[in-house]
This record gives sequence, structure tokens and C-alpha cells, in this order.
Amino acid sequence: MFHDMRCQLLASLAACFTAVAVQAAEFSWEPSGVTNEVEQNSADADRLSFGIRYYFDSVDDTRGPLALAAFIDPATWVSVSFDRENGSLLTPFTFPVFPTFADNTTDEYSVAGRYVLPASK
Repeated sequence: MFHDMRCQLLASLAACFTAVAVQAAEFSWEPSGVTNEVEQNSADADRLSFGIRYYFDSVDDTRGPLALAAFIDPATWVSVSFDRENGSLLTPFTFPVFPTFADNTTDEYSVAGRYVLPASK
């Protein structure tokens, strides 16, 4: 199941970045995503994060690198993100129970925004 989510995320990001590359002078949508796996002594965790930011005034990226465009040309924005973490932790050995893995899934959602005064930019 988690592998399918990663494949869907990668396909969505590829489509979004292709759309941004076609529109090279201005952009209004900024997608982001990451997936990672952590394995340590007694814990394993898989994390999937996806977010999207919408700029109400298009951001101009012709005056600098794309990564700094939103800093150079500030605009009012709103963003939504989703994070999911699937993890398992080895419970300590206690007699007469043998060590077992406890599975845990955590979902996090967030909404954020910024308002830029037109006169101050």
C-alpha cells in the first residue's frame, strides 16, 4: 500500500513539474513532496509528505533562480499539506511475552498562509 502511494506521488509531482516547466515566466502553483524510509536498531518508519502552495498573484521567476522566485517577488499565498508516517517499534522483552513489533500510523494535515500588503512587497 505504501509503495503505491509513493508511485502516485512521484507521478503527480512529475506532472506538476512538467506543467511548471512549460510556464517558465510566471507560476501560481508550487507543489512539493518527499518520501523517505528510516531503519534503526529497533524501529522502522516510512514517511510520505505532499504539499501544494497557491500564490494569488503569479510569481515572476525571470529576475533570478526559480528556487528564490517567491522570495524575490513576494506574494500572498495559501498552502495545504499532508503527511503520513507508518512505523513499527520493537517492544521490549518482558517475560513471558516475546518481543513483538507495534505498528503505528500517523496522519497530519496542515493549512497555512501569508498575506503581503500591496504597498510593502
